[in-house]
Amino acid sequence: MKKIVLLILCILCLGNAWAQKRVGQFSFIPRVGLNLSNLGKADGFVVYPTSPGAGTADANHSKTLPDFMIGGDVEYQITSPLAISLGAFYSRQGCRWADDSESYTDNDKTKWTNSIQDQAINLQYINVPVSAKLYINDFFAVHAGVQAGFLLDGRDKFVSSELMEPKEGDKTFKSEKYNEKMQDLNSIVWSIPIGASLEYENVIVDARYNIPLSRFSNEKTHTDGYVSTGGNRVWTISVGYRF
Repeated sequence: MKKIVLLILCILCLGNAWAQKRVGQFSFIPRVGLNLSNLGKADGFVVYPTSPGAGTADANHSKTLPDFMIGGDVEYQITSPLAISLGAFYSRQGCRWADDSESYTDNDKTKWTNSIQDQAINLQYINVPVSAKLYINDFFAVHAGVQAGFLLDGRDKFVSSELMEPKEGDKTFKSEKYNEKMQDLNSIVWSIPIGASLEYENVIVDARYNIPLSRFSNEKTHTDGYVSTGGNRVWTISVGYRF
């Protein structure tokens, strides 16, 4: 009997800790989170510096790039289960590639090794999502909407290195870092954010995925070494607090 009473008290205490939604309530929810992003079919074709025998490497498929986002939502409770929200977030997105290298030997029996390391596309946006939020109960909700992403900056970063090993004599090695501003990016990108959230004592853990509606770039083929037919595909996990 004591165990049953204790269990009931625990449930009541837990229920009081869940956020109570009032019709007509406005809330401000600052959030910070982790982005796991990719750019769809962004296949890298690494173009090495000009040198005897230099060529183009095989396609190098893009990989997920981890980065961060920060911002906040304003939420309005229309009915007990339904709310709408408007957000604004600074978001760092993009993709990265595995290191790649190419070796060859020229007519003088000199071996050349060209390498590309730490290659990534870094995109910075102000994302503005408008979402409808359906509360299944006081602590669990699902949401979906539409989002506009306003481009702040886009850069292609990588390290290019070259190793020369002559048949006779000393080896030579040179390396250079590149941080190039990209010129052919769309200034606004559109997506559909869908996700779910858990809330306890005003702390909200949110997980969402952005389905791209537009490409991140105006051009499909790029002179700086990659081809893309995709858009911003971003998983975001964030933590917020309701005020």
